[in-house]
Amino acid sequence: LEVGGGLGYVARELGKDLLPFEKQSIKYLSLDITQPFLTLQVDRAKAGGWHVAGTRANGEWLPFADHTIDLVIDNENMADMT
Repeated sequence: LEVGGGLGYVARELGKDLLPFEKQSIKYLSLDITQPFLTLQVDRAKAGGWHVAGTRANGEWLPFADHTIDLVIDNENMADMT
């Protein structure tokens, strides 16, 4: 799960360094409160070869069940949190 991924470059770049079989069992999730950014994140994650889903939500309250996310990436947006 990438929270507040901005323009989506992290997902795209992470995907470039992995082979397709390394990504086949991974679902990349983007979560952002801003729909235009979320759209860019999903598009760029797809360009990186990920199976991706986008969720529009506030990153302070993740809308996922406990124990369903293995890794959270929060790149440079902690200052925006309360």
